[in-house]
Amino acid sequence: MDKNKNDFLKMVEDFFPGKMTPGEIIRAKRKNYGITLEEVEEVTGISQSNLSLYENNKKSIGYVQATKIGLAVGLNPMTILFPNGIEGDSRFKETSKKSSKLLTKKIPLKKIA
Repeated sequence: MDKNKNDFLKMVEDFFPGKMTPGEIIRAKRKNYGITLEEVEEVTGISQSNLSLYENNKKSIGYVQATKIGLAVGLNPMTILFPNGIEGDSRFKETSKKSSKLLTKKIPLKKIA
């Protein structure tokens, strides 16, 4: 398991095997802390109807919304935007692979004697 994942994500993965969605992450964290949609609305200014749409993956969530919701429920916005890691997002697989090669070439690891 990626050492950067926090305990919450490890726990959530036990309940939701396989790929997670942003909405599943938000709902799991919110319910884990006993936070209502009304309370998230009060903190973020995002309507309960929109919050519900995000949690049910019926509306795409942007960076600003992910940041506000993340602050309200104790999640890093990157966890919401990329619940399966950036490498797990098919839109970035090719870029990730190419950037890894580039960085390895430009920043080679030094051998320890």
